[in-house]
Amino acid sequence: MDLLLWLVVFVSFGDEEHCDVILIVRYHILSLIEIKHEQD
Repeated sequence: MDLLLWLVVFVSFGDEEHCDVILIVRYHILSLIEIKHEQD
């Protein structure tokens, strides 16, 4: 359930000061999801 952990990170960094961090994390999440779909 790694996605739930990422969701918690999203919520805790859900302010404008960490917008760049959110974008970076979101990019990594999308990459992980794509990799998982390719493996299936």
